[in-house]
Amino acid sequence: MAINFITALGAGIAAALLFIIPVKGTMAAMMLAMFAPLPIMIAGLAFSPTTALLAAAAGVAGTAFMLHPLPAAVFALWAALPACWLTRMAWLARPAEGDETAGPDGLVWFPSGRLVMWAAGFGIAATCTIVAIGIMRHGGYEQFIANTSKALTGMFEQLLKTGNAPKTPRGMSAAQLADFFLRSILPQMAAWGCLMLSVNLWVAGRVTLSSQRLKRPWPDIAMDLRLPQWFVGVLAIAMVATLGGGVTRMAASIIAAGLAMAFALQGFAVLHVVTRGMRNRTMNLTLTYLL
Repeated sequence: MAINFITALGAGIAAALLFIIPVKGTMAAMMLAMFAPLPIMIAGLAFSPTTALLAAAAGVAGTAFMLHPLPAAVFALWAALPACWLTRMAWLARPAEGDETAGPDGLVWFPSGRLVMWAAGFGIAATCTIVAIGIMRHGGYEQFIANTSKALTGMFEQLLKTGNAPKTPRGMSAAQLADFFLRSILPQMAAWGCLMLSVNLWVAGRVTLSSQRLKRPWPDIAMDLRLPQWFVGVLAIAMVATLGGGVTRMAASIIAAGLAMAFALQGFAVLHVVTRGMRNRTMNLTLTYLL
């Protein structure tokens, strides 16, 4: 029990430090922040979901102590809570029923596709929460967009004065560029959240597997990554709703972006399956990923 507690404490502090590093503002620091959920996931997969929960609590407390309760809330929303839940889901298993194919241990484990589904859900939920908080703080959606765009305009004005970007796209002003940036970055955050959590969970699984502490058999991810069919209907509805305006369009864009990233991951899984046995498979897959 003491080992689990010490592990959880260390993982939580490591996750908090990875989240805090972007304060330095460098690109390398920003890339490291992507792996903030990783220590929590490794602790959870190697020991137990309870260990992941303790690590998440330690990370949130550490972030609040080193920075402020508001960044701690963002850390909890983007890294700690999703890491805990995805770890718990990865631990779920049950006996095979009917014609289900069981693993080597005779159990049916929580499928990879459903884990990606949850990752997309967390990315969408976190982004929608940020928009909702902005709406409440500014008194409405348009006020939130206008006030935040105004705050970003100064940054773009400084950027344009450096000479590195002497012309904006299509002659847009700094204010127009700030507004476009804000309206486009929010859906991108949902897609990035899905990708970030999925990659972290895969890396955590590989690390735990290499240490021989992974309790579940390693799945054939390419074959196992199947999203629920009803996801297609939700994506179609969200894409149609983006034709609307205001907060409806933004919410639909966020949902569509998060689901699209999940389907992109499933598309890569399909490529891994259909290219098995082909010559130059590694080179073709690498080029596809780069493109």
